[in-house]
Amino acid sequence: MQFTLSKLFAFTVAAQAISIASAASVATAVSPSTDTNSPVPQDFVTAKACTNPGMSGSCGNVSVTGIPSSCLNFIASFNDVISSIQVNPGFSCKFFVDPGCSGAVLTVTGTANDLSGTNFDNSISSVQCFNGP
Repeated sequence: MQFTLSKLFAFTVAAQAISIASAASVATAVSPSTDTNSPVPQDFVTAKACTNPGMSGSCGNVSVTGIPSSCLNFIASFNDVISSIQVNPGFSCKFFVDPGCSGAVLTVTGTANDLSGTNFDNSISSVQCFNGP
């Protein structure tokens, strides 16, 4: 099953997908479905990742299908270049330095405004998101 999440970048990770798009493309994200009879869950944004501190530079949305999400690998243009992260209220995301949600992990609730000076700056490759802090 393949989900196209952005006209700028798209990829498939099993039945889960991560979308990294310009901040202007936030409208492509939808709220989670409340219809319990719906056979296909809808995608929704749980976090925003940016290539510079202060939530600046190239920024994109982390969109998931279902919570907890499966492990999602960042697309090439966001792999190992993330310097700030903002997780939406009600969610917690674990960011990993290696693909496949392995290696060192940084758990973020709220905003990690500046990763410079940490082992996670320009090192994040994958993410998994959950409900709550």
